[in-house]
Amino acid sequence: MLNELKLCPFCGGEAKVWMNRDGEHYRVACGNIYCDMSPSTDWCKSVASAAGIWNNRSQVTECDEAKAIGRREAIDAFETFLLELKGERDAETQD
Repeated sequence: MLNELKLCPFCGGEAKVWMNRDGEHYRVACGNIYCDMSPSTDWCKSVASAAGIWNNRSQVTECDEAKAIGRREAIDAFETFLLELKGERDAETQD
């Protein structure tokens, strides 16, 4: 069953099965920690159920891909802003 998991629809990463702390519930999620979307199923009572939900998801549309790209660009822009702000504050403290 685990060999049959589809790849992440957003980044193409391998899917992984996770078990919660009680050992009675499972979910399938993208195993790529850098995936912008980090998709996952809800917690299920069996690995087979979680895998079935993961594999039977609706197909990713161009709109979904555009949202993922837009989010990544927004995150990059915000990180750039924070670095610039830090640089300005560092310059002020040196004056």
